Amino acid sequence: MKKELLNKPNQLISLVPERSITVTQRKAYNSFLKYAQNKLKFEDYKKNTFKIPCSFLHEKANLKNKNHEYIYEELKLLMKVTVEILNKDNPNNWKAFTLLSYIEKKDNFYYYELNHFIIRALKEQEYFTPLNLMIIKTLNSQYSIIFYELSIRYQKYKIPKMSIEEVRELTNTTDDYKRFYDFRKYVLDTACEEISEKTDIILSYQTEKRGRKIAYIDFKIEKKIEQNTIPIKTPAQKEYSPEVLDLFKLLPPLEQVASNKRELAKLLTDHSFRYLKADILYAKN
Repeated sequence: MKKELLNKPNQLISLVPERSITVTQRKAYNSFLKYAQNKLKFEDYKKNTFKIPCSFLHEKANLKNKNHEYIYEELKLLMKVTVEILNKDNPNNWKAFTLLSYIEKKDNFYYYELNHFIIRALKEQEYFTPLNLMIIKTLNSQYSIIFYELSIRYQKYKIPKMSIEEVRELTNTTDDYKRFYDFRKYVLDTACEEISEKTDIILSYQTEKRGRKIAYIDFKIEKKIEQNTIPIKTPAQKEYSPEVLDLFKLLPPLEQVASNKRELAKLLTDHSFRYLKADILYAKN
């Protein structure tokens, strides 16, 4: 599969937004980040506003067949997605930002603005995860995208064991799928099955109980073995005339090798079948 890599800052992979982010919004935002990262990295771009062709975004985010009202609403809502980051060492210290601070469609372009925190993370690339956007493009569930990005981040090690509460926060399902049966079916199983079928990894999980209640999810990542099989070309079998084959059968068994078929075919261009047959029979006697 073709690769189109986004070196996504780890802060943006493990973030917990205050509202759910749809599949379309996740794919579009990754495309915004990719386009901005290329400008910052290869063009020494200094601004925080970017211009992306509509056709580019629509193709990368699977928006080709969507109407303008749908696209408008999906992209506009990205400005309402607020992310809060708490300082683990000092919970009194925190910061919050929106994924997009501005977006505009004008003619054949989208204009958008990223805040300085995101731009600095895209520039520095100190802690990032290389994501193949061509793989993410094939995923249809927002939970598949969440867990795939998390899996790629930790594929060299192991996804830390997570409490049910942490997984619900990550997937923004704290108030959804109250029964664990539904949460397993519509979030965990849906994501693991789609990731395992469509991507370059196999994702599975085990549950762990505390008392009688399921309390933790322990994910397991397996890298798929690449099938780089090179087909072996077998030379095409040359077809010979009935005369050649009849003469070949007259040869002693030890001389019935492929090279003698070629030799007989050449001889028939200069001599008649009767002559060569008589010659072979004479030599045998």
